[in-house]
Amino acid sequence: MRYDELLDAIQADRARATEAEARRRLLVRSRQGRTGGLLGRAGRAWFRR
Repeated sequence: MRYDELLDAIQADRARATEAEARRRLLVRSRQGRTGGLLGRAGRAWFRR
């Protein structure tokens, strides 16, 4: 694999990761509004594991 191909793969993977993180954060925020901050924080810690 050439270096620029590797770089493209890394950037695509990072973009996918940030997209998933943004979606997860949105999910956590919407859940937090309904159930309170404690569960939202616990859920975030659980996702990070």
